[in-house]
Amino acid sequence: AETAKPIRGLVERSCRIESQELGRTQLPSLASLPIPDFSDYFDELKRRPESRHWVGQLPIEASRGCYWHKVTTGNPRRGCQFCNLNLQWQGYRSKEPRQVSREVALLACKYRILRFCFVDNVLNRGASPELFDELQHLNLGLELFAELRGPLSRECFLRMRLAGMKQVQIGIEALSTNLLNKMHKGLQAIDNIEMMKWCEAFGIRNHSNLLVGFPGSDSRDVDETLAAMEFVTCYQPLRVVQFWLGEGSPIQLQASDYGLTQVKNHPWYRAWFPAEVLQNLNLMVKGYRGGQLRQKRLWQPVKQRVESWRRAYQTARLSFEAFPLLGYSDGGRFLMVRRRTIAGNKAEMFRFEGTSREIFLYLDTTRNLEDVCRRFQHLSSKKIDGFINDLVSKRLVFREGDRALGLALNEDIRSWTSAISAR
Repeated sequence: AETAKPIRGLVERSCRIESQELGRTQLPSLASLPIPDFSDYFDELKRRPESRHWVGQLPIEASRGCYWHKVTTGNPRRGCQFCNLNLQWQGYRSKEPRQVSREVALLACKYRILRFCFVDNVLNRGASPELFDELQHLNLGLELFAELRGPLSRECFLRMRLAGMKQVQIGIEALSTNLLNKMHKGLQAIDNIEMMKWCEAFGIRNHSNLLVGFPGSDSRDVDETLAAMEFVTCYQPLRVVQFWLGEGSPIQLQASDYGLTQVKNHPWYRAWFPAEVLQNLNLMVKGYRGGQLRQKRLWQPVKQRVESWRRAYQTARLSFEAFPLLGYSDGGRFLMVRRRTIAGNKAEMFRFEGTSREIFLYLDTTRNLEDVCRRFQHLSSKKIDGFINDLVSKRLVFREGDRALGLALNEDIRSWTSAISAR
């Protein structure tokens, strides 16, 4: 019999190929994609009396793939080492911001809904400011969720909040720069902390993860994480997620480099598939051997600290609902900082005047020490360095090498309105 020509993207029963070898077809551009039609779903809801007052959300797509995860034949390490979310896509493609805003406007009008969830693996960082502006100009009371990758500036967070962004998941994963380097995240801990700060400042719910148990992580990674956590308890807690090995992820493709052996489908699949079937499948979650018990013991203090952080934050938010847990008020020539804690329901106070106030305000976003010294040339670098270290000792500033970030939030609502007016 004549053998049919293989169809790109179609796997036959007789095939034994790895997931990364699958041929795929995809549109060269997302501009020609039709707007999804959810009419059948909403018609079904109308027939159900219990759904009369249901307020749901719709998915919206602005891009496919990940601009950071660019694995090539000669460079399998490029991209977050644990990630396998982009196996189905080649490269990164995104819609024009105006196309996305038109889709949101049409869907909102057609289905009388204002809640939308971006299903992108990551929004296009370069196009995000324009996208957020386009969504804001719709003048709708949108409630949006999106997954993001840093670093993202204060201005970007302001724009997304004005567009209607209420919830985000940022690819934080770690508060240790040493561990972030192992993961190939391309960021430092201070970048992640600044994004946590802006989520808190602009009232955006932060659903970001803290990934524990990454193969090859060590006591230094844990120590750096615990040290950084002492500076961020005034922000929304991260969610602890245990590392799992994904099919097609860079770390799975280079398992031996990470000391992983006996990589195969996870044992829990045995509950679903007969052994003879399971051994011929490449499923998404892998089991492996290689230091798992050690990693669990190593990260136990971090898990415990996150839990105490979560409890303390929730209690403090109930006590100080209208105020940031670490905030400042500017008096023009002086500045007051308040740290609100549940211990005795009191606030710890700090006061800064003159140049000290100016430096404190300048550190509202991450700055290099060189830039600070250039800005305040009348002071010696030694004096500036000492002042910043004093702020670090008070946990008012987070410092990483020559980079420093003030942690307190501006309590004056006029800072919002002035930023909006300036735009």
